[in-house]
Amino acid sequence: MSKALYSTDYESGIGNWVTVNGGSTLSNDAVVFRAGAKSLKVITDGTIASQGAFVNNAAANLNLTEGTVIDYAAWVRPPSGSKVTLYKRMNFVGGATLTAQSDISPTGDGSTWSLIRGGLTVPSGKILAGVAIGIRTFVQEAITFYVDDAGIEIRTDGIARPSAYSPAADGYAYVLGQGLNENEAIRLRDRMLATNGR
Repeated sequence: MSKALYSTDYESGIGNWVTVNGGSTLSNDAVVFRAGAKSLKVITDGTIASQGAFVNNAAANLNLTEGTVIDYAAWVRPPSGSKVTLYKRMNFVGGATLTAQSDISPTGDGSTWSLIRGGLTVPSGKILAGVAIGIRTFVQEAITFYVDDAGIEIRTDGIARPSAYSPAADGYAYVLGQGLNENEAIRLRDRMLATNGR
């Protein structure tokens, strides 16, 4: 089980997503997309590492206590030969933050969408006020990549599930996973649904 805190499919625009570390251009793209009819297109100029896009305080006023696990995920399409990373952040009451950028997409081939995900746990003595999510370049390079179906959830059952994208017909927005390309994700999703009797 999980509880959604934030999700976007970019069908109504890019919302509050902004550039990271300068030198990037963001747009709502209607040519390349994973689902629906639009995605977030990110063009970096390569002048600095970790360029890309993120949304700060994607969910706010949470007041979640220590031990709570937050899962972050997004579908990404890097260009051939490149990778991107998932940027995760927790904003705590009092102003402190916790960030991580260790979840890396598979190397892109220019046409395959991959699901990238990772989790963070609220540390001892902290109260989680808000969360942020982003996608950044893995190395310093000028590239164009795409993001679709990004989301953040509270993990409510303590189980780190394998991940696959799940169409609306399955009753899920997405299920979280690490570095799966689309075909692998669909096969895994089907096995999970069969196991759970859905």
